This record gives sequence, structure tokens and C-alpha cells, in this order.
Amino acid sequence: MNKRKIAYVLIIAGVVGIISSLLGFLFSIVDNKIILYLWRGFDFFAPNIMPTAFSKDLSFLWFLSENGYVFDVIGIFLCVVLLSGGIQYVKSDYQKKSILLFVLSIVLFEKVLLIANSIFSLPSFISNNEEFSVMVTIQLTHMILWAIISFFLIKKLNVGIKVLLIKPRRVDKYKRFIHFVVDSIIYTLFASSQLGLSFRENIDGSVFNLFVLIGLGMMYYFVFELVLGSTPGKYLTGSKVILNDQSPLKSVNILIRTISRYIPFELLFALFQTAPWHDNISGTSVVDLKYKFENGK
Repeated sequence: MNKRKIAYVLIIAGVVGIISSLLGFLFSIVDNKIILYLWRGFDFFAPNIMPTAFSKDLSFLWFLSENGYVFDVIGIFLCVVLLSGGIQYVKSDYQKKSILLFVLSIVLFEKVLLIANSIFSLPSFISNNEEFSVMVTIQLTHMILWAIISFFLIKKLNVGIKVLLIKPRRVDKYKRFIHFVVDSIIYTLFASSQLGLSFRENIDGSVFNLFVLIGLGMMYYFVFELVLGSTPGKYLTGSKVILNDQSPLKSVNILIRTISRYIPFELLFALFQTAPWHDNISGTSVVDLKYKFENGK
């Protein structure tokens, strides 16, 4: 798939996502079968991002109507961002792709989390002798389809990314702060919505949820940085993780890097150092990228 087709696919996905949200909202007000069929049709092809839906702590950002429509403010916003990112990508002659990579990586994370959650829930589902309904099958197909699409498009967009190999430039502390804030918000939002974690419970429950959140955060960083070399936060600023000797990323380095993030006071000391401990200990760096498609592909 060339760069033009990628742009068209993502622009259409953004438009379809927005239309699907508007139709769903209309259906929540007017119970009409034609609107329902249109909504379901658009909904299947939409990214359907719902980072806050069903979160007890973020109930002010979503609502569930009586006829089953979930209205997620942040999800609709991300569809708008996806659309604007696609338009920016075209206008920049297919060079500026940070926004697209950012949104696609969020879609990938959400779908993988939903698929994993569905797999873990399967034994309970079967033990209760519940049959797969058509709607459940469609939803599961949608998750798998968009996980594959988002991963495929991220890899395609990453093909043309070149690290400045002659003299890699480390990102500054401001970008690192953006990475930390954005990534923390993303995995906390999805942990709260998709895993049902709440920090308004009793102390024991909140402590348990905190450990689950830390575990999810470690998986988030390890998988994203090992498989893609970036996290959503890093994609947003056009940054990438590399080994100091610029050899391919290795699982042992990324594992050490991930674990080192949770050393006490690591974040505090990072404010006064050129590179944080998780960089120095793992022999890695976070560098700025230049974007360029090879041979126009």
C-alpha cells in the first residue's frame, strides 16, 4: 500500500468514525430502525475508540443510552484528530505523520486490550452456557480487524522513518515530560475503562488496582518499545527508542529499560540529568526522527 492509499484509508476512517458517533447519538434520541441500521453499518468500519467508556471514575466523559449507544467524548475527539492528521499528512506531501501514528497506536492498544479481556472472560462465558450472539461475534471481529489494520498501517508508516544515524539527537526534557504525561494518561484511561479499575474504592481495592495499573504500564512500555520502537506519546513528538550502538532493539534491553522506570525517585532525578536512569541502565536513548518515504512508497 503506497502513501496515498494510506492517507485515503485513514481520512475515510476518521470520517466514518465521526458519522458513526453522530448516528449513534441521533439513535439515542430518536429510536428509528433506519438510523439503527445506518449506525450499525458505519460502526463496523469505524475505529470505535472508547478510552473512557464504562469507567466509574470518568463517568462525566461518556454515557450509555437506553438503547445501547455508548457516547464517548474522547473517542469522538480522537476520530476528529485522525481525520485532521490524515489531511495534514496529504498537505505535507506525505511527510508529517506524527498525529496518524499517535492515533493508530492508541487504536492498536485499545483493540489488543479488548481482545485480551475477551479471551480471559471466555471461560466464564462458556461455563455459564452462554451462546455467542451475532452482535458479540461482530464486536470480536471488529476488534481483531482493527488491531490488524492499525498494526499494519503503523508498520507501513514506520517504513520511511529514518533515525539521524550520523549524530542522533537526544530529545530534550520537555519532550520527555510530554511522553510521560501522554503515555500515563493513555494506559490509565484504558485501564479504568476496559479493565474496570477504580481508585474511589476502599484502600485495599485501590492498592490492588494500583499494582494492576503498574503491571499494565510495564507491559505497555515493553511491548510498544520492543515491537514498534515508540509509544503513542513518543509518536506524538516524533521520537524513537534506539540502542546506543544503533543496533536493532533487543528484548533484554527493553526489559531492563521498562523495569528501570519503576526505580524509586527515578522520575525525580530525571529532571536533573541529561538522560534518565532507564536510558543509562539499559544502554538506550530516545532520539528525534526525520520522516521520509523511501522511493515514494
